[in-house]
Amino acid sequence: MAENSSSNSTEDESEYYVVLQLPDSAITGDTIQISDIQSNQPTLRHLSNLYVGEYKNSIGTNLIFEQDQYDKQHRHISTTAKILQATEAILKPKTDGNSQHSNNPSKE
Repeated sequence: MAENSSSNSTEDESEYYVVLQLPDSAITGDTIQISDIQSNQPTLRHLSNLYVGEYKNSIGTNLIFEQDQYDKQHRHISTTAKILQATEAILKPKTDGNSQHSNNPSKE
């Protein structure tokens, strides 16, 4: 993860550039919401899907570029050796340990 802090930002604001590895179901250009980016397991939301991320070391260095919208030139903005690899989280309903619910009718 590469961090880019500007002098115009407040103490609590930082700009992060993240290299993501997502499953094929994620489409380039879609909005992805990332929470807890500084934790060991950030969470990502894409449409109705929830992903749990884990930082991994990449082989080599990742260069991050930005394309200028007018002249289409690429400008180097950051470098990182980490990848945020995300896997889809399967949410299960919370079960109450005190109750014993069953789909089968009870025998009496």
